[in-house]
Amino acid sequence: MVEEYHNMMITDPYRYLENLKDSSVVDWIKNNNIITDNYFKKIGSTEKIINKILKSYENKEVRISSTIITDNDQYFYLKTNTKENFSKLFYKNRKDGKETLIFDPSSYKINDGVKYRINHISPCWNGEKIAIGITKNDREFSDVIVINVQSKKIVFETNKKSWPGALGGVKWNADCNGIYYTHVPITNKSKKGYLFNTKATYFDIENGEEIVLFSKSNNPDIPFKEEDFPLLYFDYRENKHIIGTVAGVAKYRDTYISSIESISKKKNDWKPLFKVSDKVRRFFLLGDELVYLTAKNASNFKICKTSITNPNIKNPEILVSEYTNEIITGFAITKDGIYFVKVKNGVEAKLMLLENNGALRQIELPTKAGNIDLQTKSPTKSDLWVTLQGWSNSSTKYFYNSRNQSFESESLESDVIKRGENETIVEEVLVQSHDGKEIPLSIIYKQGFKKDGTCPLFITAYGAYGRSIKPRSTTLVSNWIDEGGAYAVAHVRGGGEKGYEWHTGGLKLTKANSWKDLISCVKYLQKHKYTKPKKTVAWGASAGGITVGRAVLEEPSLFSAAVITSGILNTLRSEFAPNGKNNVKEFGTVKNPEQFKSLLAMDSYQNLQKNTPYPAFLVTTGFNDARVASWQSTKFVARLKEYSNSNKPILFSVDFESGHGRENSRRKILTRIAKRIAFALWQTGHPDYQPKE
Repeated sequence: MVEEYHNMMITDPYRYLENLKDSSVVDWIKNNNIITDNYFKKIGSTEKIINKILKSYENKEVRISSTIITDNDQYFYLKTNTKENFSKLFYKNRKDGKETLIFDPSSYKINDGVKYRINHISPCWNGEKIAIGITKNDREFSDVIVINVQSKKIVFETNKKSWPGALGGVKWNADCNGIYYTHVPITNKSKKGYLFNTKATYFDIENGEEIVLFSKSNNPDIPFKEEDFPLLYFDYRENKHIIGTVAGVAKYRDTYISSIESISKKKNDWKPLFKVSDKVRRFFLLGDELVYLTAKNASNFKICKTSITNPNIKNPEILVSEYTNEIITGFAITKDGIYFVKVKNGVEAKLMLLENNGALRQIELPTKAGNIDLQTKSPTKSDLWVTLQGWSNSSTKYFYNSRNQSFESESLESDVIKRGENETIVEEVLVQSHDGKEIPLSIIYKQGFKKDGTCPLFITAYGAYGRSIKPRSTTLVSNWIDEGGAYAVAHVRGGGEKGYEWHTGGLKLTKANSWKDLISCVKYLQKHKYTKPKKTVAWGASAGGITVGRAVLEEPSLFSAAVITSGILNTLRSEFAPNGKNNVKEFGTVKNPEQFKSLLAMDSYQNLQKNTPYPAFLVTTGFNDARVASWQSTKFVARLKEYSNSNKPILFSVDFESGHGRENSRRKILTRIAKRIAFALWQTGHPDYQPKE
């Protein structure tokens, strides 16, 4: 197929592969699955690494996640028995209380022949009821049910689909008799209107009444686009107002406010609060005061305050000014003041407290952290939970006792196997990119690693939506370095590691900086003998597929192999895919001549060149991906197979049951990670991972 864009002819010979209903297309995909599976069967050590990772997972009989603590110390959490491989909902009255099973998804609608799983929990303020997102067969979209905690009976159930992982989850009203969430009318990606005209909705769970509060159809005076997502924020039960945002992939949003009284009277009187140009990243409404994090005139962010009765967004009270070499990533409010996190280069995190008297001090942490998450009960209480993570120390949750300024370990939540810091070396360096910008590069390896160019390197990058790759110990990192390799993270532009300007430095017309930054980091590592080209493997997931795909295609001689997971690989066609219009805000539209040129430059499918010795590829995706159409990977692989003349393997694997890699099945996720490692070790020459005929 040939199309004209702004006086340029673009060929798209594999357009037909976008039709995933075509049986011949499905058969082609299935045949690739067979080929890929056969390759891994020939690598004897594939089973070895899979079993090692699964055994490590199963050595801990249960896993605790998604812990939420109510105002009155009720603990709700998901617990996964590693033998059963799915999560059940449990409850405790206080941390040391008796554990009670509230909901087992395997007993839900057992006659349906469907595997139901929990993908979201939200208890009400007093813990009497809890809302649960229930998904079928690991899809991202959920039905919502409400359970009475004491009786364990379902008291409310709706088949109005939600998307809790992407659209803010479920929130409760002040009286615990109603829930707010965003309803997605069409969740079948093959139907017209998929993900369009979503509605921020209130459900009265006592009488089953549904009220649309904030949407394109309900609010004609608000400039909603059909692809926008209306989200509601009600984070403090004493508040008399609710906030609505016009959301999408963009970090900054038009934001509106309405009183709870008006909503209860079904009045539609949303008033403007923020504009996109105000660059508000996070906010918290406390009575009539709004505390918020903004990049307006502060690329590294500042914390401000204003009144909602007489808002002054242009000249607010500045509570915490912008830092020069660190960015403020988040904050939480307690009765003792505002706790906030500042991070240098995306990898060195500190916890700060702005006390009510205006004093500012740093909180000494029990261990170094590259990433800090904060959780509170209420702005009227002192309770604060701090979760610390790093490349070599796993996610560990602490309760911070503000009275004696000490940290107490919380044993309820820990999802990553711990690794001793003395076993692991972490280097944080700055690499000069093509235009002189200094790119943060994290390098992780075990003691004894030789910088002589003989060791394999696994490098990853993302670079989109202003999101940072945060330091954390993962199954991939720990098992890769156990095999003697180094793991590197290039914190490229397009991400958020160095503030607002870091994001805009890899946005739309400047997107090329993302993959050029990655190339510069790879060259640095090879120059300094951490590795060499035939030992270098790049990995990119989702929007990281742009960064990795284009880096590998632009300089294929730098890489032995590439792994791309659910990747954006055909940006010229992305906006015409399900959920594609939303990504126009990040990558651009073909309707604009300049943005078209940028989209063409970032399109890996279109930038493949005939008769080129490309490295080996392992491309994986989920057939039901709601975020990145799986046909992007399909088209890329088909053209790559035609154009590459290196005779290196091009493996393609599609999971027909999964979506964007967010399954509840931990075993499935870990098996994929193991195969990623096996493929990379095969392609970097590890003797134990060579296929046997």
